Amino acid sequence: MRLFLTALILLLSYVVSQACTSILVTKGASKDGSTMISYSCDGEFLPHLKMKEAADHESGETIKVNNW
Repeated sequence: MRLFLTALILLLSYVVSQACTSILVTKGASKDGSTMISYSCDGEFLPHLKMKEAADHESGETIKVNNW
């Protein structure tokens, strides 16, 4: 029984480690009252990040996100 439980815990640990990590900050937890929501893709199904050079944008300007 102990071996079964050990194997089950190891299996579940592996499954959990393949999940995405959510990052949530409430307005009470941020210095300026901002609310932030983000995540990191920890799995192998999206193994790369794309980098885009920094740019200045006008207030209220939107940016189209492609390839999602």
